[in-house]
Amino acid sequence: MTICIKSLIKNMNIVVGCSIGCSYCYARNNCRRFHITDDFSVPEYMVRKLRIIDTPKPHVWLMTGISDFSDWKPEWNAEIFRRMKSNPQHAYIFLTKCPDKISFSTDDENVWMGVTV
Repeated sequence: MTICIKSLIKNMNIVVGCSIGCSYCYARNNCRRFHITDDFSVPEYMVRKLRIIDTPKPHVWLMTGISDFSDWKPEWNAEIFRRMKSNPQHAYIFLTKCPDKISFSTDDENVWMGVTV
């Protein structure tokens, strides 16, 4: 039996945009194609998507599918992590290409932080 990873991990895309500027960036191309933001190099917090976390069915959420966690503003982190704490049924994945730019830690056992290259 084959299982598609798309059925196991859901993209939240609560922040859209990235200031890193990789030439091979699929996220920037998708944002341009679907006109998601005016300027992909300026990350935008899509606060209206925060309600999606409140679903009772457990999911694994990729929080940084079209952003880099190093670009997230502290006030966004605070609001998002408060909501995540009240929804422990989910697991949350955060990725960055710039771990040196992050000064962040959490005791939440359902949060996974990683570096992508």
